Amino acid sequence: MNSYNVGELSAYVRLSFDEAQKFEKIERYYQIIYSLIAILTAQNNVVFNVYLSQKEKDGLFHRTGVCKIFDSFQNYSVRKSHKVIQILSVFDHIPKIVESIAVGKAQSILDVLPDDNANINRISITNVQDLCTALEIIYNENKHKRPKDTLIEELKASINDTISAFVQSKLKQGELEISIQDDTNIASAFKYLDFTLTDKILTLYSECQSIIDGFIAHKSLPQINESRVRSFVRLRNNKTHNGEIEWGDNAATYVILLALLYASFLKNVGVNDDIIQQLLVNVF
Repeated sequence: MNSYNVGELSAYVRLSFDEAQKFEKIERYYQIIYSLIAILTAQNNVVFNVYLSQKEKDGLFHRTGVCKIFDSFQNYSVRKSHKVIQILSVFDHIPKIVESIAVGKAQSILDVLPDDNANINRISITNVQDLCTALEIIYNENKHKRPKDTLIEELKASINDTISAFVQSKLKQGELEISIQDDTNIASAFKYLDFTLTDKILTLYSECQSIIDGFIAHKSLPQINESRVRSFVRLRNNKTHNGEIEWGDNAATYVILLALLYASFLKNVGVNDDIIQQLLVNVF
């Protein structure tokens, strides 16, 4: 092996087990490593050879089987090693990244990545929707750590208590002629009380501000502010768009928010801020 860099033909990943594994687990392990490489290369259409090996008495691994993987990709990523997240740069964090993949925390990121080289520089309304969804999901992963999100839960509990007190009061006075729960939407009206997506994105930005500001400066992109984020979210909410759309200033916003998604994910698995910024510059 000449390099740890994903993008070089000499790069490889070996999974070793203390105990023999069943053949049906190959698909699961393949999916995890595939997802890892897709995230590191920022593309879904990646391909690599898969084979089984066994450690023999000479201490060397000898190939015992070759796995043929079928996929539906029209083409495969041709990114060079300097345009990906190199494995060595996040080597100590690979276990946490793999853990996030295994429990489904990385799926929203994979949903955003292109699966065709022809789509690398194209953005559709579906891409906007997927990115907004991914940002909301990664925001929600740390809701329990944010005081303001705890306040929202307290507010919902307080509202429910107020409604319950109101109902009990009216029942005692004989003034309640309807079933609050059955005849109104009160049960669901406050169920999804939450901050707006714009506010959530701005919160993620504040948590990664030094990283994103450095990325923006290096790429000569416009600064992030509330009006810019609100304009981008409005695209997601506009159901009249189909296929390709007129971007205006929102084209640059997409790149910034995609970088923010990656920054939040990498920060969650413990990668240093300075390293994250350089990785974003390389990939995007």
